[in-house]
Amino acid sequence: MFHLHLHVSPVMPGKAWLIIAMLTVLGMLVALLCLILFFLLRRSRVERLRLKYQDLYGQIIQRAIFWEATKESPEIAIPFKVARSLSRAHLRQLMIFQLVKAKKAMSGTAAANLVQLYHQLALHEDSLRKLTNPKWHLQAQGIQELAVMEQRGSVTRLYRLTNARNEVVRREAQAAIVQLYGFDGLRFLDVINTPLSEWQQIQLLRLLQQSAGTPQEKIFRWLTSSNTTVRVFTLRLIAEQHLQQVTPQVAERLRDDCPAVRLQAILCLGELAATDTAGLLTAAYPGEDLAGKLAILQTLGRIGAEGELAFLDAQLSTPDNRIRLETARALVRTGEEGLKCLDRFPFIDQSPWNEIFQQAKTEWTI
Repeated sequence: MFHLHLHVSPVMPGKAWLIIAMLTVLGMLVALLCLILFFLLRRSRVERLRLKYQDLYGQIIQRAIFWEATKESPEIAIPFKVARSLSRAHLRQLMIFQLVKAKKAMSGTAAANLVQLYHQLALHEDSLRKLTNPKWHLQAQGIQELAVMEQRGSVTRLYRLTNARNEVVRREAQAAIVQLYGFDGLRFLDVINTPLSEWQQIQLLRLLQQSAGTPQEKIFRWLTSSNTTVRVFTLRLIAEQHLQQVTPQVAERLRDDCPAVRLQAILCLGELAATDTAGLLTAAYPGEDLAGKLAILQTLGRIGAEGELAFLDAQLSTPDNRIRLETARALVRTGEEGLKCLDRFPFIDQSPWNEIFQQAKTEWTI
């Protein structure tokens, strides 16, 4: 009887596992390369499709700009190919993007035609749906689209978002309301309990420059709002609109509990430049912090404070050099009598007053 003995090398199993591992890695790399190639090809196809329809939609928009309604053609003609393409969500968004971009550059009849096309294609429904999307950037996008395309019928839904939790969403909603309704759109100031950022206040004031009328009937309420930033914004608005008739109400804000409101009231009074402004500011001076005192001195210098020379002369003796410098600047700007006050100052030849007075005079001559 013969016995068969197989000799297995102890090295072979290790080599086999190494080959298997290499083949596995190679297979994964090939799969990864195939996946990358697939996505690149798909992306290229999507980009070609986007460019194709972007050009096609551009032609429709161009046609809409010069369109004139007739009894035979009460609506803008839409080719079947375009209408069919708009069944796809991403192409509808492309059309919205194209319309919004074109509308920003248009006015008059051309702009009205683009708004009609937006409605005719029911694209406003896409923008409205974004308002309820949980993603904040889509909400903001929808708000911008509705504002640019003058969708005043959506004001109720936009108004709800002026107090949204997300800062970007509420900022866009507030800007949209003002863009659509001007000063009447500021009614959201009655209800918001979130702060108006510095940037947002500047943006709102910029939008209001394009609006007619004034918000005087509601200003008194906003000046006493529990929201500090609403009071600050209202004071800025009063200064921007030069509403001198509300000077007494602005003066009351000099006693506000919030330093930021008092500071804005000082600046506002300087812009209004009423006859009793200087007296109001000097009366408020003792109760102000350093920023408020400097603002008062700067304002007195800007509006002219010939009747407050004694007050200014007294501030030259304060220990703070910043106050001394602002006082000297204010006296220089009042003219000859102010310069005489500086020349009569007992320590005019001593430091630091001599340097401060020289700086104030040099700045004025420059």
